[in-house]
Amino acid sequence: MQVFAAALLLIALQEPVDFSKVDRKIAKEPKYLANPLYGLIVFDPDGKSKVWFVLDRSSPKEPDHDILYLDRNGNGDLTEPGERFAGVRKEGNWITHQPGPIKIGDTGPEHTEVTVFSSSAQIGGSGPYLRFKLGGKTEVWAGFAKPGEDAGLGPSPAKAPVFLASLDVPLTFIPALLKSEYPQGGSERVAVIVGLSGAGPASFTGVHETYLVPGKDRLFGTWIGKDFEGRPIRKRFEIRSHC
Repeated sequence: MQVFAAALLLIALQEPVDFSKVDRKIAKEPKYLANPLYGLIVFDPDGKSKVWFVLDRSSPKEPDHDILYLDRNGNGDLTEPGERFAGVRKEGNWITHQPGPIKIGDTGPEHTEVTVFSSSAQIGGSGPYLRFKLGGKTEVWAGFAKPGEDAGLGPSPAKAPVFLASLDVPLTFIPALLKSEYPQGGSERVAVIVGLSGAGPASFTGVHETYLVPGKDRLFGTWIGKDFEGRPIRKRFEIRSHC
């Protein structure tokens, strides 16, 4: 069976968000017990509305990051009452944190159903994943990685991944699974995750499948590869189904 090498070209319609301009200073931090891991969520393309979260351990001997600090009001102070949460272990190594809603400032929207899923393998492993509803309406999941990309939070604010949670910019997508070779003349299923690109490994934020309407919201990609004789192949296609 002949095969050809292929790649999926992901073309974003938006101008890239300049994450290098996002202020990574934290105003005030608690005293952590063991190897804190940092992540940052920004709720606007300029990175001015942002929330830090940090995973810590309940004791130096605890093997997992079972404590969550979340700056729920976005003022940069992680030491305030009501911003430290103990996780609940579920389904093996996964630990679930449910800290309550995020609301930045008095007039900002309230983001609800906030959940942080962390695992015992934070660097080079699975997760963490964040789930919440933007403005209490649109469900998003953050923490997706590209194929072959390591997951995990950063060991410092400077190395923390940045998750973009703003629908004020056009959506893009990443492949959920992509092979380096496909059989010629065959039929293969290629799945993508639609959402928003962040900064750092595993920083993609996906929208829920119900956000896009099949037949109304149209998504296109370009298939790039070579046939068995080495001739280039370039084929534009439409993503037609949700799953």
